[in-house]
Amino acid sequence: MTTLSNKVIKTNERRTSIRLCNQEWDILEDACKNEKMHRNKLISLIEQHKAPNLGLSYATRVFLLLYFRNLALEKDKNKALENSLKQLL
Repeated sequence: MTTLSNKVIKTNERRTSIRLCNQEWDILEDACKNEKMHRNKLISLIEQHKAPNLGLSYATRVFLLLYFRNLALEKDKNKALENSLKQLL
């Protein structure tokens, strides 16, 4: 069974909570390691680029799907982050 867990993070100079399942937290950490970026920084970028009507937890899930899809399809892996953030809108 999948367990959801809340984590309080600091994003864009404020504290907020995100609720993801344990596997999603692990995948987020993989993306952070790949980008050599702290989790709070990546979530701040997601928040800045998400469509206004999307919640942060949902936008993070969508970003992770887009990121790893783009990573698999891009010949230039450096563009995966940039393209994934653009696709959140």
